[in-house]
Amino acid sequence: MANDHFPPDFPSNGQVNKAQTNGRVKAQPDLEPPLSQVPSPQTQRFFQRLYLVLLLIGLGLGAIVATGVVLVLQRAGLTDNPPPRPTQSDSP
Repeated sequence: MANDHFPPDFPSNGQVNKAQTNGRVKAQPDLEPPLSQVPSPQTQRFFQRLYLVLLLIGLGLGAIVATGVVLVLQRAGLTDNPPPRPTQSDSP
């Protein structure tokens, strides 16, 4: 049964046979494209605008939610000063 997942000098148990590679481990070729490619100016401009739009939407929604929270706290009376506590001199 041939092993289709590994090259001939790489056994299926995951250990490299150093006798076959002259004591060196062979590097596998890179199958993925390099990630250091510079994006085009149109792509950069698109993502800059997208970032700014999302930032402004987030700031706007945050301001609306904060205003709503303040209004709810005020209507519930949670921003009022508490009534004064009775002191021992006030008690009979």
